[in-house]
Amino acid sequence: MIFSPLAFGTVETWSYALMETAIAVAALLLFFPRRSQPFYRPPGLVPLLLIAGYLLLQAAPLPGAVVRLLSPEAYRIYHETAGAFGGTGWMPLSVHPRATVFEFTRFLSYLVFYFVAVQLFTSHALLKRTMTVIAVFAGVLSLLVIIQFITRQFDFGSAQEKIFWLRTSVHAQGAIGPYVNRNHYAGLMEMIFPLAVSLFLAYRPGSRADTWKSRLRDFLVHPRISRHFLYGLTALLIGTSVFVSLSRGGIMSLTLSMAVLVLWLRRKGKTGKVGWLAVALFVGILALTGSNGWDRIFERFGEIRNQEGELNTGRTHYWRDGGTIIGHFPLTGSGPGTWVDIYPRFRTFPGGSRLEHAHNDYIEFLATGGIILVGLMGLALFRIVRASYLSFARRHERLAIYLFVASLTAVLSILLHSVVDFNLQVGANGLYLFFILAVTVSAAHTRFFNGPNPSYLPQIAVNPWLPRAAALVFLAGMLIVHGGALLANYHLYDHRETALTDDLSEAETLLRHQAFERAAFFDPLNAAYQHGAAQTAAMLDDPAAAGRYYQRAIRLYPLNARVLQDAGRFFARRGDMNIAEPLLRAGIEYSRKDISASLNYAAALFEHGRVTDGLGVLTAAMTANPADTDLCLALMAWHGLSDRQMQEALPERAGAYRAFGDFQASLGRYDAAAAAYAEALALVSREEVVDKRLFLNIYEFFNRRRQPEKAMEVLQLALDYFPDDARLKRLLTALQTQAPEK
Repeated sequence: MIFSPLAFGTVETWSYALMETAIAVAALLLFFPRRSQPFYRPPGLVPLLLIAGYLLLQAAPLPGAVVRLLSPEAYRIYHETAGAFGGTGWMPLSVHPRATVFEFTRFLSYLVFYFVAVQLFTSHALLKRTMTVIAVFAGVLSLLVIIQFITRQFDFGSAQEKIFWLRTSVHAQGAIGPYVNRNHYAGLMEMIFPLAVSLFLAYRPGSRADTWKSRLRDFLVHPRISRHFLYGLTALLIGTSVFVSLSRGGIMSLTLSMAVLVLWLRRKGKTGKVGWLAVALFVGILALTGSNGWDRIFERFGEIRNQEGELNTGRTHYWRDGGTIIGHFPLTGSGPGTWVDIYPRFRTFPGGSRLEHAHNDYIEFLATGGIILVGLMGLALFRIVRASYLSFARRHERLAIYLFVASLTAVLSILLHSVVDFNLQVGANGLYLFFILAVTVSAAHTRFFNGPNPSYLPQIAVNPWLPRAAALVFLAGMLIVHGGALLANYHLYDHRETALTDDLSEAETLLRHQAFERAAFFDPLNAAYQHGAAQTAAMLDDPAAAGRYYQRAIRLYPLNARVLQDAGRFFARRGDMNIAEPLLRAGIEYSRKDISASLNYAAALFEHGRVTDGLGVLTAAMTANPADTDLCLALMAWHGLSDRQMQEALPERAGAYRAFGDFQASLGRYDAAAAAYAEALALVSREEVVDKRLFLNIYEFFNRRRQPEKAMEVLQLALDYFPDDARLKRLLTALQTQAPEK
């Protein structure tokens, strides 16, 4: 519980390996000594097991007919890629089975953790002690985050921020505490915050004295006063750290959870003191945030909308694209963990950055797991909450009531935050959600006073060797999956900075090939190692081995555009266009923002004398993104195509003709360049978004050619589209003053 957040949120292979192995060892330590003590059945266990089984099924090879029935889109992807080698045979539902296997191990570790935690928390003493440890840990971590926020005020202009002043973050000022992303730190703390508040309220000292002096005396000497102040200070630090993290979703979720917690406790019949204490705590958080913090908070919330009043975020684009993915994979999804793989195919948001998650857990779960996964998740949560609430309704212990209400509030908080972020895809935050669920169950079922049984949960009659065997298998699986990945990475460590180029000697290439083969042995589902082995085999002039490795890589990762392109080029060079062409086409489809896929396909077609087909590929690429026209023209020139052929391939886009004009001008063909620019200006009216740089580019051409009349015509046309642009007006005025009198 302490390691996972500190391990940078547990989002890397090494941290997942340690977290999941530790959970497996904890299960062994619980199951093996246990003989006479019974096991208790946590609510929701059956749907949670079904989720684990479903995740494993997603990664398992199935008959093609079954995949076609359950996920026609997944079947089509495998058919169009792996099927190029002749028949697809069995295939998984997931479009990237390795990613889904890692999601399976992550969820299975959460499930084991939940089961173990519920068993341990049947001891009310251990439950209380755990709450104290987690609250103190969160308080110390929050204090460090507040200090980090204060120290950053002295160097806000730094290009990059450090995670705990040690590790450079690629997300600049988004890093906070041990997390790369401020929203994920806020997600963790908003789950712990209600627990700290509930402990603060539960341990408040009471007094039956009549005078205020007697009440003050009783308050100061009360045995619970130290705990009361400890939890109050912890809650104060946690809440303040969420505010200074500048996470908008975290701030709103924490504020709402505070309100829900107080209202629920008041509804449960608690006194009005609860409300006043909570208000005082919240006022303390607002005050401790400070004026500088509030300035930054207002600035962050002001960035939500742009000057036109529209949402100033890419999230809406991601969600809309996610809806398209859901439409293509409605029942089973593309495979848990495959958002980063499937998204490029449906991406409409401009730019080429890698989008690892949907910034909305519900959309991502639907897109990657389908209706089945989301339905099972909803059923599991419903069963846990319903069973716990029915037991809670009969509870009267003060701490049990406070912990239960706080736990449900924490669950509500993270579920709300998941609407605008992907907290549940982060290892540590997912672990804490299952911890909160275990606390919910235990607060409702664990006896806080002596009784015949320590818990109201039903007992499980099971052979003790069954959970022991399951724990051993689980540990072995963690070691195989994560240990294999780490060992594979180790074998390639010495070659990580050596690029695969023709400059490598045969001996160096052979060493790289052997390293890839060893890595593929330890991590057999990793297509990158099969891909590397294929490339090095081709460099070693072993085409048969290269073909086998390429086939394996594509079967393991059919959406990897780089693998598809390299394989397509390899088979095209060998003259096998029956295999090459489907792979090159798929490379374009699965990387629509990557012009290299279209260039590779067109080059292969040109080399095989299919000029018309190659021009069609480039026309489609230039139509999608006119900014890539210069690269397409360079490829056509390299293959000796004429100006007429180039111009016929140009789409009716202003940007494409502007690039063609630049190409002609670079060759000194100024008349042809002027004609291309004229065509570009004629097409401007058809563009949905007019680019001012197009006018400036053409203006500079005529200005350098000492043709002021034409340059002025370009600027006047530009002012029709940008009438308030000061630079265009200044350039036009300068030309007009230089023009000779008529």
